[in-house]
Amino acid sequence: MENKRSRQFNKLFIIIGLIIMALIVVFNILTDSFNVFNDNLFKWYSYDFTQNPRTAKITYLKKIQKEKNYKNFIIGASGSSSIPTKKLKEYTGKDYFNCFYYGADLYDTVKTVKFLVENYDVESIIMPFSIPSASKYHENNRNLNYLLHPSVSGENKINFYKNYAFANPKYGMDKIKAEKNNTYLPDNFDVFNLDGSYDKRVRDTEYIGSKEDYIKNLDFKVYNEKIKLKNIDEAVAAIKSIKEMCQENNVDVKFILTPMSKMQNDRYDEKEVEEYLKKVSDVTEYWDFTDSTFENDPRFFYDPSHFRNALGNLILDKIYKGQGEFGRFVKKGDYKKINSPTKNLERDFYIYAFHHLKDQAEGLYTIDGKRFEEFLKFLKDNNIETVKFSDLISYVKGEKDLPEKFGIITFDDGYSSNIDIAYPLLKKYGQVATIFPIGNLMGREKYPGNNKDMNKHFSTEEAKKVEDVFEFGSHSYFFHQSYKIKGIKYRENLGMIEGEKEKDFIKDFREDSKKFKEVYRKFNNHEPYVFAYPQGIYNNLTEVLLTEEGYKVTVTSEEGKNTIVKYLPESLRRLRRVNISEDRDLKELIVKN
Repeated sequence: MENKRSRQFNKLFIIIGLIIMALIVVFNILTDSFNVFNDNLFKWYSYDFTQNPRTAKITYLKKIQKEKNYKNFIIGASGSSSIPTKKLKEYTGKDYFNCFYYGADLYDTVKTVKFLVENYDVESIIMPFSIPSASKYHENNRNLNYLLHPSVSGENKINFYKNYAFANPKYGMDKIKAEKNNTYLPDNFDVFNLDGSYDKRVRDTEYIGSKEDYIKNLDFKVYNEKIKLKNIDEAVAAIKSIKEMCQENNVDVKFILTPMSKMQNDRYDEKEVEEYLKKVSDVTEYWDFTDSTFENDPRFFYDPSHFRNALGNLILDKIYKGQGEFGRFVKKGDYKKINSPTKNLERDFYIYAFHHLKDQAEGLYTIDGKRFEEFLKFLKDNNIETVKFSDLISYVKGEKDLPEKFGIITFDDGYSSNIDIAYPLLKKYGQVATIFPIGNLMGREKYPGNNKDMNKHFSTEEAKKVEDVFEFGSHSYFFHQSYKIKGIKYRENLGMIEGEKEKDFIKDFREDSKKFKEVYRKFNNHEPYVFAYPQGIYNNLTEVLLTEEGYKVTVTSEEGKNTIVKYLPESLRRLRRVNISEDRDLKELIVKN
C-alpha cells in the first residue's frame, strides 16, 4: 500500500514538475525578452535589442526584411552605433540597418557579414573597428545576453532555442515590469532605435560645460589597468576575411578605425597598436579617425570608449564630402603613425538676462534705463562684444569665429520697454540682443482671458522694425501664464502638472509650439532656433521635445558661465544666464578666453 502511495506521489510530483516547466516555457515564449521567438505579444523590439542585440536584431531583420528590404548595413562593436544613419542617408540616399553588438569581438562580425551576404542582396557595408578589437577573439560567451543567433553562428537550433525557452522567468518578469515604467524617452532597458542604432536623444541634449564639469557630472569612469592586444593576428585575419567576402559578393565595404578618448587610449601599448594598424593596412585600405585633437577632449565621448554622434557626423563629412581636418584615408600598405596637434575648440562667455525696463527699478527683474546704459558702458569699457545665438550656432558648426571677448544680452517675455528703452541704447553702443517673447502676449496690454492690466508687450509689427538689433527666440506661446483662466489649463512653465499623463503633456507642448511658430513667422522668415525656459524649469523630456521641434539652443535660468565647444552641438543646450539687477557687481562678469 505504501509503495503504491509512494509511486502515486512520485507520479504526481513529476506531473506537477512538467506542468511548471511547460508554464515557464509558455511564459518565456510569450514575454520573449530577447526576441528569439519574434516577440509577437509585446512587439517591443527596442527592449529586446537592449537585452541581446546579436540575436534580437537578426530575428527582427528576418521579420521586417520583406517590407524594408535593407541592402546596406553597419556592422561591428558598440562604437559602430555612433555612425548616424540619418546623416548616412543624406549622403548616400540609402537606408542602413545597424547590426552592432556589445563587445569588440571580430569573430562575431565575420559571422554576421557571412550571414548577410549569403542571405540578402547586400550592396554596401560600413565596418567600424577599434583598437580593442585586437584584444579578444571568439570569446564564445554563453550568457543569454551575448549568444549569436543560430542562423549566424551555425549552432544547433534546438540547443539554442532551448536556452531561452527554459530561461529564468525573471527575464520575462523584468520585461513586464519595465513595460509598466516605459516612457517617451529611452531608459536603461530600451536604448535602441528600430534601425539598430542607439537611441541617444537624451545623451545628445545633456549639459556639457567645461571638461572638468563634464567628467564630474557624468561620473566619467576611467580604469588604469593596461590591456594587451593579444589577438592581433586573429583580428587582422578577420578583417581580411570580411574584405574577401565583400569582394566575392560585389559588396562595397568601408573599414573605419574609430576614435576613443585619450584616457582609454592610454591603456594600450603604443608599439602594439602600431603593429596592429600596420598589419591591418597590409590587408586593406581604411579610414583612420584616431590620433586627433578630439581624443584629448572627453566631451566628445559618451564614456571613455564610445564617441558621440557629433563625431560620427564629422566622420561621414570626411568620408563623403572630404570636409575638415579630422581623419585620413590610409591606403593599403601605407600606414604611418601621425600625431595631430591639440587645438582649442572651446569658448567661455556669459549670457546677461534682463526682463523689463522702467523709469524706476522694481525688484530683481525690472531695472531702470540708467542701469541698462551703465551695463552697456561696462561692456564697452571692457571690450566685450555682444553676439546673437545664431553666431554661437555658426561657431559650433565651424563656420565662423567669435570675438576675443563676447557675451549675449537677453530679454524675457517681450515687453515694449525692450524696444522703447533698450533698442535706442543698444544702437547707441553698437550692441545686439535677443528677445524671448511669449507668443500669446505679443501686442497686448490686457491679459488674455481676464482683461487685467499688465505691462505692455510689443507686437509682431513692432518686432519687424527692430530686427537690425534684435534676434528673437521663444519663451513659449502660453506655457508661462500669470493667472488661472477658466477653460485653459494653467501652466506657469514647462513642468508637468501634478497627476498629468506624459502623453497629454507632450500633446499640449506640441500644440503650444505650433501656435508659437505661427506667430513667429509673422515677423521672421525662418523657424525659431533658440528657446528660453519659462521660470527656468526644464528636464530631459523638454530638451528632447524642443530638439524635435527644431530648436538648436536652450537657455535656462541657472546662474553661471557657459562653455561652448566647436563641432559639439550638445554644448548649446541648457545654457546658463546671469541676471543683471540694480546691485549686481558687473566686474565679476569679465571672461578671459
